[in-house]
Amino acid sequence: MSLFRMAIPVIKWKPPPPPNVNKINFDGSVHNNSQAAAGFVVRNSLGNHILAASKKLGFTNVLVAEALALREGLIHLRQSHYSASFY
Repeated sequence: MSLFRMAIPVIKWKPPPPPNVNKINFDGSVHNNSQAAAGFVVRNSLGNHILAASKKLGFTNVLVAEALALREGLIHLRQSHYSASFY
């Protein structure tokens, strides 16, 4: 057995508490300190997809990309007139 063997934790999506609560997950990324992108997904407490989108952002840093991913998700939710609680 290797001394460097480590347990790898399993990362898994956790649903929001039911009923009628939704969860928005978002992410921003930057490739090689150049092109950035942002995306989000909204799911209900059963894990069913409600809304998702992604967008190229051009040149920016990862903190701005993350913030814009959340902003885009909230804008899309407002434009879709979706009403529910969010977690």
